[in-house]
Amino acid sequence: MFADFRLPMGSSVRAILSWLSGLLIADNSMPSLAQPATAPPHPARVLVVDDQLLIREAVARYLTRQGYGVETAKDGLDGLEKLEKKAGDPEMAFELLITDINMPNLGGVELIHAIRNRRMRLKIIAFSAAFTAESLEELRLLSVDATLDKISMAEALLDVVDRVLWFRP
Repeated sequence: MFADFRLPMGSSVRAILSWLSGLLIADNSMPSLAQPATAPPHPARVLVVDDQLLIREAVARYLTRQGYGVETAKDGLDGLEKLEKKAGDPEMAFELLITDINMPNLGGVELIHAIRNRRMRLKIIAFSAAFTAESLEELRLLSVDATLDKISMAEALLDVVDRVLWFRP
């Protein structure tokens, strides 16, 4: 799912608050559009990386309620450290990375480059409030499994996570 959009000046705070409220009020009764080919053998381990605490915690809380094992990281450096620490243990290694693109210290694109250079095998979902055609093309070349814009993320998050982790064409 690749999309390009731009927020009008001054609407990003309103959009993020709307997005957060969508995640915070979502519940288990919402049906999922993506049907896994088979039931997952175990709860997938997911790392959520975002420099904005409210977004990071809202995504983690939502996925935890859906049965996923979730940890968080405050930026790309923190995320890379957590990925490397658990990469050697198949029982603890993350299966999915959900990362913001625009962060201090080490951004999402740089984090994905580091993961690919280290040949870590995990699925990746990138999200941002400001994708450009160039950033989407770079993510495609890095074999990112899906992208989400922060505005539509509340509605699409669980479907995209299920599809990336469990769908077998």
